[in-house]
Amino acid sequence: MEIRKIQFDSEVFNKFSNCFLNKCYNINEKLFDNIIMLLDKIYNIKYKKPKKYTLKDYKKLMIIYIKVKEIMPKDNSK
Repeated sequence: MEIRKIQFDSEVFNKFSNCFLNKCYNINEKLFDNIIMLLDKIYNIKYKKPKKYTLKDYKKLMIIYIKVKEIMPKDNSK
């Protein structure tokens, strides 16, 4: 997770994400809404949908999503 956090804080990631959010917001909004719904229904993780998604929301959602999709299954398989 530490490596992922460093990636999410990198200048390249921030520039890419800002462009991604600004130029394709409608698509991203659907994507984020689906992630929030998945987290709630499958993993029982509540995340309040903001009025408008920001870079900060994007990073938080991705970290939560990575934890439940990549980290938790590996921990549970041991």
